[in-house]
Amino acid sequence: MLFDKKFDLVFGIGQACACTRILRRAHLQYYSYPFDWLAGSSLVQRATLVADEYNGFIDFDDLMPANSNNEAENCAIYYNKKNGLVYNHDFKLNKSLEETYPAVREKYDRRIKRLLKQINESKKILVVYIQMPNNSEAVEDSVVKEAHDILQKKFCDKEITLLYLNCERGKNDYELREVTNNVIRTCFDYDAYLEKTPFLVNERRLERLFCKIMISTKFMDRKNLVKRVCYRIKCFFRGRLF
Repeated sequence: MLFDKKFDLVFGIGQACACTRILRRAHLQYYSYPFDWLAGSSLVQRATLVADEYNGFIDFDDLMPANSNNEAENCAIYYNKKNGLVYNHDFKLNKSLEETYPAVREKYDRRIKRLLKQINESKKILVVYIQMPNNSEAVEDSVVKEAHDILQKKFCDKEITLLYLNCERGKNDYELREVTNNVIRTCFDYDAYLEKTPFLVNERRLERLFCKIMISTKFMDRKNLVKRVCYRIKCFFRGRLF
């Protein structure tokens, strides 16, 4: 269902930075992609943006200042009134949007181009969405399937698998459930239980699942291939501890 496939490409579409962090930790992601560090929006909206090749992803006229700033990183937070995305890590404080926008736009255009190129060159693709622990929104199976269908329809010559995770406190073991063909969801407790940052996840608990996912060497350079092999060996010997 999930572990018996080898994917050419694995990338996350949300819900925030936890997704890219665990994919990188599990050596499934080696490049930066558009949704890596963004909050806001919904699963279906994000899938639609990918299918629309990120049209309207970060247009200047759609950005408005949020009510707070990311003081820890000296960044101003902006909200996209068109698609609901929140940019927490991109725009420097004490600089106008006009000053900072060109470099930010160039960065995201580069990530978008990279991802679309890799999708085009792949056959089997895993798309991951990890709901933040502090988000108790109940997402129906039909919504997860809708997001998958949007992606599969756009990339009809690819085999798209969508993996959706939501946090259920007190549930220690994950159980994969196939909603329909290539639509998989699971729920278990991956909350980091940090009062001041309730959106953070327990990456070690998530790793129990993600370390078992297989990826091809299609987009790996030699350095990353070595890292991947070393990681798999480490997982093998640490398997009893997960």
